[in-house]
Amino acid sequence: HDVLSSRQITTSSSFPSTERTRTTTTSIEPLSSFSSSSKNNNNSKITDLRSDTLTSPTPSMLQTALRAPTGDDVLSEDPTVLSLEAYAASLFDKPSALFVPTGTMGNLCAILSHCHYNKSSEMIMGKHSHINLYEGGGYANLAGVSGKLVEEDEDGKMDVEDLRDAFRRDDDDHYAKTVLVALENTHNMLGGVAVEKGYVDGIGRLAKDEWGGEVKIHIDGARIFNAAISLGVSVGELCEGADSVTFCLSKGLGAPMGAVL
Repeated sequence: HDVLSSRQITTSSSFPSTERTRTTTTSIEPLSSFSSSSKNNNNSKITDLRSDTLTSPTPSMLQTALRAPTGDDVLSEDPTVLSLEAYAASLFDKPSALFVPTGTMGNLCAILSHCHYNKSSEMIMGKHSHINLYEGGGYANLAGVSGKLVEEDEDGKMDVEDLRDAFRRDDDDHYAKTVLVALENTHNMLGGVAVEKGYVDGIGRLAKDEWGGEVKIHIDGARIFNAAISLGVSVGELCEGADSVTFCLSKGLGAPMGAVL
């Protein structure tokens, strides 16, 4: 904050191979002077691209929120929440949906739902996945689920043979049983790459045909709408091969918070 308030940033970049150091000084506006989309003193448009979570509600969204009918969500009597859940389920062609405060909670609810009946459950997930790296280890310390990590390629995919190698049946007391495979679409740590429907469907067939339907497929789809638009398919089609999917309302969709499982 002190650096930004001084209206200057100094950055250094080292290049070990050439032993060069570059220092640049750039004049900027303090962060407090603009939002995700505003104008500076020269009336030129500024777009803040640090994160799509910086999107904020439009005036019409705020007015709709103020007028929205409310009720007791614990008793499943909040008409606005029920409407959102029904719309999301229809959009993804799934039997039901659940509104939660965050995408991390949505993923955790999915893990708990798929793995709750087996106290020695294991889930396979990407080494660079958000669930593994940035969700507080909730799958282990809250859900009590063991994790098996598989390296993804540059397209955000785990190789099918690696998945086969990672799979473990409940035929040895020394093993945790593979119960869940978690995919990520778009894949955050691999540059936001969109994973195509064919791959998702293929993993779904692997679980059903080779693993007897005992292994479920969950998609961490925080930005699944970006993937759908990029690939030219609906989110329902894109997630057809998965048993569950979480998406965020706060990433690029303008809502201040919220996610749906």
